[in-house]
Amino acid sequence: MTEFLYIIHVLAAAAWLGAALTRGLAGRSMRADNAAAAAWFRFTVKSARVIQMPAAILLFLTGFGLIGVQSEVYSMTDLFIVIGILAVLAGAGLGMAVFGPAGRAAAAAYERGDRPAGEAAAARLARAGWADTGLVAFTILAMILKWGA
Repeated sequence: MTEFLYIIHVLAAAAWLGAALTRGLAGRSMRADNAAAAAWFRFTVKSARVIQMPAAILLFLTGFGLIGVQSEVYSMTDLFIVIGILAVLAGAGLGMAVFGPAGRAAAAAYERGDRPAGEAAAARLARAGWADTGLVAFTILAMILKWGA
């Protein structure tokens, strides 16, 4: 059971990090024209909903499952576990507060040909996206090194 939970946990972290990196690295090249930009930002909203949100839920559930299975080894107050919980909550907050609204705003602006508004929304999305990517990378480091265990 532990191995299965670890596998799902690692795959969920990889999905979250992969989606975050794709959004950050490919986003710039997708704004060649308004139609491509609008499609790209619609995709970012969808990827946050169908990739990152399920990945975060799986991380949360498998993390608690791993703690339950290994309760004699780790506790909910170990630093790396607290970091993991906070990362999932922060990622959810970024998704609700920034990724969805900024992605929809950028797509709508590009669809109506308002490049300045599209670029402003895209910049807001990029800042939050890189913060999310850094947060996930930092959390992975904390998990690998098992800080505070």
